[in-house]
Amino acid sequence: MQEKLDAAHRLLEAQEATNARWDEEQRKRDEEHRKGQEQLAEMTKLLTYLKKSDSRIAAYMEEEQPTTEELPAATQTIAPTDQPPKP
Repeated sequence: MQEKLDAAHRLLEAQEATNARWDEEQRKRDEEHRKGQEQLAEMTKLLTYLKKSDSRIAAYMEEEQPTTEELPAATQTIAPTDQPPKP
């Protein structure tokens, strides 16, 4: 009986370690996403300013808007599907 209890305890510890690793990876992804969103907001603000201050930039941006199909595959984002292991 004690052996089964010890085995179950080891299994729980392994699961906790796996969950901790997943949580850390998720925290890192969340931080990268947050930084990316901040950078995007900053660039959007800059672009808005440039469009308002120079009509040539606004005209250029209006004529040079790529569609989603024209974007390279590397720029299209895909949400991660990794899920933590189930206990």
